Amino acid sequence: MREIKREELIDFQIVHMDMVGDIYEYREKIIRIINKKFTKHTRRLLECGGLIEELVKNGLFIETWISDLYDVDADIILEHRKISTKQHYSQWSFEMMKDAAMLVLRINSLCSKYGYELKDCHQGNIIFDGIRPIWIDFGSIIKKQDKNSWIAQNEFIKCYYLPLILWSKGYDKMINSLYKSSTNIDFEEMVSVNFCIPPVLNSKVLSVIKNRYENLSVEKMYDKIKSLMVKKKTFWGKYQDSYWDKSNERFEYEIDWIIRQGENIKSMVEIGANQGVFSYFVAKRTGVKKIIATDYDQNAVDAMYKKLKHEKIEKITPIVMDFVWASSDILQNCQSELLVANALTHHLLLTQGMTIKAMVEKFSNLTSKYIMVEFMPKGVNKAYVPKWYTKEWFIKELNKKFEVIEVNNSVKGRVIIIGKKKSM
Repeated sequence: MREIKREELIDFQIVHMDMVGDIYEYREKIIRIINKKFTKHTRRLLECGGLIEELVKNGLFIETWISDLYDVDADIILEHRKISTKQHYSQWSFEMMKDAAMLVLRINSLCSKYGYELKDCHQGNIIFDGIRPIWIDFGSIIKKQDKNSWIAQNEFIKCYYLPLILWSKGYDKMINSLYKSSTNIDFEEMVSVNFCIPPVLNSKVLSVIKNRYENLSVEKMYDKIKSLMVKKKTFWGKYQDSYWDKSNERFEYEIDWIIRQGENIKSMVEIGANQGVFSYFVAKRTGVKKIIATDYDQNAVDAMYKKLKHEKIEKITPIVMDFVWASSDILQNCQSELLVANALTHHLLLTQGMTIKAMVEKFSNLTSKYIMVEFMPKGVNKAYVPKWYTKEWFIKELNKKFEVIEVNNSVKGRVIIIGKKKSM
């Protein structure tokens, strides 16, 4: 047994609400220091006849084992497999949220078979490992309180069931704002929106509807969620529909460069990835082991996610992210050894009005080694191009954070620029 050095624990929890035990990063490991009051509960759960093993075997729960680490304040320390890609559930697309919801129902159903249940089921207990949602909270599994009901059913309805129904009806901005907020989603307001109930009638109507939701069977909720689809179209949602059939000249140039770097590039993040076609080709043809593909268009990310699931490409984690407004923490969570931005910078600079200084600074936050970015000399849709918008100006500004090592002008209407991050 090796005793933990408390000063080396990295506490990444936003709030400490888990009575079973706090979770930390320790020497590149993820550990959970179990509260002594829950030693018996933990041992019973680990030895109850195979629940944790079955959850892990079915890809529903993070791989977990008793650590050989020791702490004077705990009788048991658990260790979890580390998932390197961090994301917040507000970065999930509709299909990702659907799969997260169905994961919760599957886990609770399996727990019930062993006499257990989930006491809470919010999205903060789930993380996507590539294309697979995985439950990561050991402390939320408790002995079943009532064999005829689920203690967290109302929370499930508030966090998943009603939001997904509203999202499918086109209220995506409202639901995404709720998911980004730290405020709890309000059941009554969602019911009022869903059924178009005037506020003055709420008191009489809501009790009837609330009772109907509280008595929904798990099977009915699962089937309803599975059948939901987003009908609202987005501007960029189908942009790469025709790209999947074959690669193109500029992709070939970039992929060849990545292949030549070999083991020097193990991770990549693509911003403005749309449906993730370039990331898909990188995953299929290079040695890059981990890829994060981001776009701000929900439907494009949905299309990417469904394609990756169908092809069983697990190297890529799709994320909904608006690069312009992304915080430094969000960017840091996505940082990789290579940043790719294809056919994007002209939109950032000329359409969205982002300054090149801010853009390059954010680029720098996203990569630890290299950048691969396209400059579009003709601007956006051959519209008016300002005099200052030139290749030379772009490279000069990029050089403030990156040493430009390759400039390729061979593809008509595009300049591919590759740079190496300068030491800070």
